[in-house]
Amino acid sequence: MPECQQAFEGLKTHLTSLATLATPEQGQGLLLYLSASPVAVSVVLVLEDKHGPRPTKRPVYYVSEALGGPKLRYIEWPQDRSTSRSRPATRSSSTEAHFKDISVRSIPCSEIADADTLSKAAANNKPLPAHVLYEVLHGSAAQDTDPSAASAPVTAITTTPDWRGSIMDILSGRSEGSSGTEVRRIRQKARGYVLIEGALYKAGICSPLLRCISQEQGAQLLKEIHEGHRGTHLAPRALVGKMLRQGLYWSTIMADAKRLNLDRYIIATKAWFNTKLAPRSFAPSDMVLRWTINPRKLQNKWEGPFVVTQASTRGAYRLARLDGVPLPHPWNAEALKKYYM
Repeated sequence: MPECQQAFEGLKTHLTSLATLATPEQGQGLLLYLSASPVAVSVVLVLEDKHGPRPTKRPVYYVSEALGGPKLRYIEWPQDRSTSRSRPATRSSSTEAHFKDISVRSIPCSEIADADTLSKAAANNKPLPAHVLYEVLHGSAAQDTDPSAASAPVTAITTTPDWRGSIMDILSGRSEGSSGTEVRRIRQKARGYVLIEGALYKAGICSPLLRCISQEQGAQLLKEIHEGHRGTHLAPRALVGKMLRQGLYWSTIMADAKRLNLDRYIIATKAWFNTKLAPRSFAPSDMVLRWTINPRKLQNKWEGPFVVTQASTRGAYRLARLDGVPLPHPWNAEALKKYYM
């Protein structure tokens, strides 16, 4: 079968002629080839050997990374001033080539000044401005329209201030006139964030943009990953790393992960301790011994006997001496044991 033999010889020739990784010598020059696309980035480090009849290039190291999810949200950092000047024109022409029907409307700040002031006062629990008209309701709205309507129950709702609000105010320019130590601290902190289409993202030099979420949403996601169906029960750092790889971030992510891990440890320790603890129960008129408080070296650790006079549902018992004199306070079942005559 000459065709099979020829194909086999061709395969062997191809496998033996594949490029192998080279080891460069110290001080030897290397070439770096970079290929980037919207969905992948590939880099190869090449050693050029100019000795011989013709120059040859052998690879030293190769890296290829497919971009997806949060990896598509890297910031484009300008390399020099000329690049930063030309970039807006290129981005605008690229956008116009793909989107033809775009309308942008600019709303003057004067038209939303009252709403902005009112929302800030409500969010920061500050007095309302003098020019804002409001009405104080002493009852439900149904009673104001219908006096015969029954009063509806009112439930108190407790909310946690959103950590993103102050940073978004700085980035959007709504706190330009504010001053003080706290504002300067928030303005310094806001340098690591960007605002894109009304959403807050945490920026990094070599990391993708991480979408910022509220602490309540982050704690719920951590709980679902850690304790949900087929939960992985990761350590705090591994759990935080998994959340960051999903492109999510909030200010207390590490503290929440540690707290969740600590709560699980407490629950597991309590469950293990309860398995080792034999339940004790006594009935009225039973005779028991009581644990001696701070016993001395040669002193007996149990004293008594005493008579159980009353038992509670939570494992506490009232005791009395054999002469009928009751003890001043109840005792837990862990500090008691059965007395046998």
